[in-house]
Amino acid sequence: MNEKLNRLKKILLENQDKKVLVLSASETSIQKIYQFMAMGKLYNHVLDELLIKEFGAIEKWYVTDNERKRMEEQIKIEKGKPLFSTQIVDCDFIIFLKIEPKVLKIVCDYEKTEYFYILRRQQELLQEIDAQSYPLKVFEIYPKDSDLAQMSRNVYLCGSLYYSLIDKRELDEFTKENHFHFPYIKKVDKLEDLKRKQGFLLIIGEDKLPLKEIMEIDKKYRKLFNHFQFVYILTEDEKKLNFYHLKYSNIYFVNQEYPDDDSILELYYKYLLNSKKIKLSKNKKASLEKIHLYLKKKDIVTTKEIAKKFSLTLRSVERYMHDYNKIYKNIGYDFKRNAWYIIH
Repeated sequence: MNEKLNRLKKILLENQDKKVLVLSASETSIQKIYQFMAMGKLYNHVLDELLIKEFGAIEKWYVTDNERKRMEEQIKIEKGKPLFSTQIVDCDFIIFLKIEPKVLKIVCDYEKTEYFYILRRQQELLQEIDAQSYPLKVFEIYPKDSDLAQMSRNVYLCGSLYYSLIDKRELDEFTKENHFHFPYIKKVDKLEDLKRKQGFLLIIGEDKLPLKEIMEIDKKYRKLFNHFQFVYILTEDEKKLNFYHLKYSNIYFVNQEYPDDDSILELYYKYLLNSKKIKLSKNKKASLEKIHLYLKKKDIVTTKEIAKKFSLTLRSVERYMHDYNKIYKNIGYDFKRNAWYIIH
């Protein structure tokens, strides 16, 4: 879906001489997309600023509905500063974010909103746009099919983990209809049981891993964990929690209390928004294949060594290694030694 959002950003940059409204029926979607774009203004932020300036507060018990409505009527769009909103505001043209039904169900689960309410609201907004004759561009938001596949919704728990995560398969038939079927909770007892298993997320207790050093864990278990988009290792070790993430790895160290239904759903939703296909030129693919053959014979290598071997700048090596790892998923970076390690 990342490619679509990049196209949206390009449209906004090409229309900086116009007052553009980016509209969605979903509050969560418009906020996430506003954050991704890193430009323009968010309707709720603008409204809050007006309320604070006028009344010194934004809470409903200080501001009446009529006063709030009066402030909403004062919201204006500036040229070159698109407004991201769930409400229609006067503009030169509207980009309407039409969300694919499956993703809409994820959004509703996350927002704790009724699916059919958002679906109806989406239709009402389109009808209102048509009635007011605003120039309209409908921008459909949908992820890769593979990211919505059943296998990609699996969340595995390894070991004796006492989490009350809701398995969407266990909902009654009526409730299932209004929810996207994520996650599917599956359990295994031992690390060995994870062979040939795959899914979106693996949650595992630190006690299941005999190694204690962060990078040693990555080196030993990355191949076993590579069929998951994310791996959460539960720990109470403050040092590991502060370290949080291994660069180029799918392994994260998280607090025992962290994984819950909402945080997992948010992780999945953010992933859908940001996931993108790997697009490489023939020349880039050929170069990465040469680097792959070179790294096969190495356990550790510096950026300078790679740059010298392939006549690249140091900055280019960083970019090449980033793309390389998307394909082969077998490198990490040791910040203490300032060198890349290769997982064989």
